[in-house]
Amino acid sequence: MTDLPYKKVPYQLECKGKPFPCALVNDDFIGSMDQLVLWLQANQETLEHDLQASGVLLFRGFPVDAVAAFKRFYGAFGASLFVEQTDATDAAKAGVLAVEEIPAKDAGYLHHERAKASSYPSKLFFYCEHAPEKGGAMGLCRSDMLYASLEEAEPAFVQELAKKGLRYKEIFPEKAEGVVGEKQTWQVAWAVTERAEAEQKLASLGYTWTWREDGALCTSSPVLPALKILDDENKVFFNDLLAVALQQKGAQEEVLQTVSFGDDSSIPSDIFAKIAGMAEPWTFTLRWQDGDIVLVDNLLVMHAHQPEDGTLSRKVFVAMTAD
Repeated sequence: MTDLPYKKVPYQLECKGKPFPCALVNDDFIGSMDQLVLWLQANQETLEHDLQASGVLLFRGFPVDAVAAFKRFYGAFGASLFVEQTDATDAAKAGVLAVEEIPAKDAGYLHHERAKASSYPSKLFFYCEHAPEKGGAMGLCRSDMLYASLEEAEPAFVQELAKKGLRYKEIFPEKAEGVVGEKQTWQVAWAVTERAEAEQKLASLGYTWTWREDGALCTSSPVLPALKILDDENKVFFNDLLAVALQQKGAQEEVLQTVSFGDDSSIPSDIFAKIAGMAEPWTFTLRWQDGDIVLVDNLLVMHAHQPEDGTLSRKVFVAMTAD
């Protein structure tokens, strides 16, 4: 494999002797999109190897100036696009989704993409078409380092997670009006129009559910693993526990999302702040620049989109791949 010209970037971390993230900065060695595609294809083995070692590859200064060019970029890796089983939107079919804007009063919480679902993407390609003027950074956290810290500090809790797994419970309103936050209706969330369709899809995915008198759908996921052992025997904190728990702290009305152990027993309330604190030393804050592309190993690294301050100018897109 060829050694690639990685560069240091401000606030770069080191995890297990490897830079986090690995940053490739184009010092005019790539002059066109055609040249970039050929370079990516020629170096794919090395890039895949380095992604597995670091968890994140940052590409900065390359000639990617629009979504069409971004599609050529991730297409050069030859991976199949991931489309969630519940998602039948035109945007998903097109392969590129705009990152949702986060209200300024809310925080972006670290999570593995689709960790609370039975299927999830393996890689995430993020593309910044226009950097935010203020705020709007992305946090990237090494999940294996968090796992190690948590196992050392809270071994009994980690053992319980491994034994019981997690169950996620959500409430999807029938109508969007009057809903706290950005909660989707059950029709949108599950890409259906009728209750029977929703029930058929939920049953096929192993969910249980009930309907409320106001038409809202209450779902409970199958028991999902909270921890994973990767192919290289690396152990990761692969779940949506932190994001779900911290999101519900600020709810002024009913809790829209809840999480419990797989046997429905409660998770100690004091553990969430502890996990958040343990994640901080292993979190790199990416301050976007126009044209940045970030390739994330979704099994190894959690991410979070921070809200912008003031004018919403950020334009960030994501493509998710299944392999």
